[in-house]
Amino acid sequence: MKDTLKIVRASTGLSGRNLDAALKTAGISRYRLAKDLDISYRIVQYWAKGRRPSAAMAERVAAYLGIQTEPDRISALEIRLERIEARLGIGKEES
Repeated sequence: MKDTLKIVRASTGLSGRNLDAALKTAGISRYRLAKDLDISYRIVQYWAKGRRPSAAMAERVAAYLGIQTEPDRISALEIRLERIEARLGIGKEES
């Protein structure tokens, strides 16, 4: 993978052009990403149009693509909150 794609910020790095560039570099289609991560293709399209994935989902996508994430402070707090919500069974669906 190109050096510019090895580290991304979890909160902003996996949407829009960055997502398409990462997929192209990895040789993976949007459809394949959706299928392999067991998510809706429409969600991947939303991300490609600029909607940001949740911090946890951004990390999941980055791990799938082999990209190291560098979450910013807000993303780290979002990740912790999502983990707490998951433990309590009150989390929202991934988007």
